[in-house]
Amino acid sequence: MVFCLLLCLMLFPAGAVSSGASLQTKTIHIKDSTTFLKQGILLLQKKRFDEAREAFLQAVQADKNSAEGFFYLGVVELDLGHISVAESDLRRSLKLNPRSQSTLYNLGVLLLENRKPAEAVGLLEKAEKIGPDSPELAANLVRAYLETGQEDQALRFAEASAWKFGNLPAFDLAVGKLFLAQNLLKPAHDLLGKAQQLLPSEPEILFPLAEVCLRQKDAACVRGTLSRITGNAQNTGAYHYLLAREHLLSGEDSDAFQEIQRAVQQEPQNIAYLLLLGRLYQKFGRQQNALEVLEKAERLAPNFPDILYSIAVTYFIEGDFQTASSYARHALQMEPADDQALFLLGLSRFALGKFQEAQKLLSAVVQREPENKFYQTFYGMLLLSENEPLEACRHLEKAIEIDPSYALPRYQLGRLWVRIGKYQEASEELQEAVASEPDLTGAYYLLARAYEHLGERDKAQQALADFKKHHAAEYSERKELLKQMQNTMEQ
Repeated sequence: MVFCLLLCLMLFPAGAVSSGASLQTKTIHIKDSTTFLKQGILLLQKKRFDEAREAFLQAVQADKNSAEGFFYLGVVELDLGHISVAESDLRRSLKLNPRSQSTLYNLGVLLLENRKPAEAVGLLEKAEKIGPDSPELAANLVRAYLETGQEDQALRFAEASAWKFGNLPAFDLAVGKLFLAQNLLKPAHDLLGKAQQLLPSEPEILFPLAEVCLRQKDAACVRGTLSRITGNAQNTGAYHYLLAREHLLSGEDSDAFQEIQRAVQQEPQNIAYLLLLGRLYQKFGRQQNALEVLEKAERLAPNFPDILYSIAVTYFIEGDFQTASSYARHALQMEPADDQALFLLGLSRFALGKFQEAQKLLSAVVQREPENKFYQTFYGMLLLSENEPLEACRHLEKAIEIDPSYALPRYQLGRLWVRIGKYQEASEELQEAVASEPDLTGAYYLLARAYEHLGERDKAQQALADFKKHHAAEYSERKELLKQMQNTMEQ
């Protein structure tokens, strides 16, 4: 279904011949070179790469100015995995024949693979201007634009190319997947949807289309897309993995658990499947099962940041904050931009009483993601514990602004108001908190204190009774804070 993005265009014009020797000598050399080229191409077609390489080497030795010889030599070196040699040969071929679309294209794609997109763009643009048009070339040029940050240009060129190749679903699929990789969900959905209309039951199209729908948080779209998958494709790990995530999106955790178990049975060494299974074990409170699954994933991919982070979460939930810190640090070493790991490390240091270190870490994560309600809330909690009520108030109110139904910042703001004697404001925030989350034990204790100071003794007694109902053991504010952190990690 998907065309190869590194495709050799065999229609290659003859290269220029050298000057300075007699015409007869040049003719003999070119004839020898052509013979070796023909032999090499036949061997290349039969995938006898070592023998083909020898033939092409003899071709360029016979004619050192054979652009075609160096082109095919570069191609076979690429097949043999000699990337730097292949790049050198293709550059030599391009120097001898700067208008070869084949060389421009193949060298451009090779540079993309070698993470040199800035140079690749120019080569692919030249190849596109020379023509003829090809879907492979167009797809790789879109990729080059995306990898050089030219998103608008990529979108414009993809739209124009989609019109040219309107009845070719392979083009729509390839470019749709490129947009998906960049999280450009609308154009990805448009192109993959168009490909699906042309091939309604093709799993290679339906799977990435379902992924787009998941990222768009459109459960109905995911279900509709997966319902078109039939036959053997329903027995794949990919199908069950997507279905598990759709159930999670719909709040159907038990169904999600069953589907991800089926996915792992199909592909027991798939990192993504193991990771989701581990996270579901965490969500169900089965931390030992989670750790077993995640450690298996770690053995398969020792330095994968998401696995390290997830293991850190399990240790945090279990109260082993030192080990949680260690895994969170390792995750950050592998991926310094991982905000979740930075947040978890901050919480772990907070739980260990390392308040200054925690404040520095949580301040950094809030600056990175100011619209995250969890980051704002826990940074506010830390500031409150460090007796910085004004700053704490600012962050807690920001969390409430982000999500007015989130109970935890209201509870923490109520704590702050009780601490500074604003009992009316405290009672209002704490009432909102327990209305949203009735099991928020500490809120009832503080609410009783607020009502007592306001002279509302009946309400105070009721709040105290609610507190005792939810929490029979001795109350500890620190334990309550740690419980809130751990509950957040389980979400």
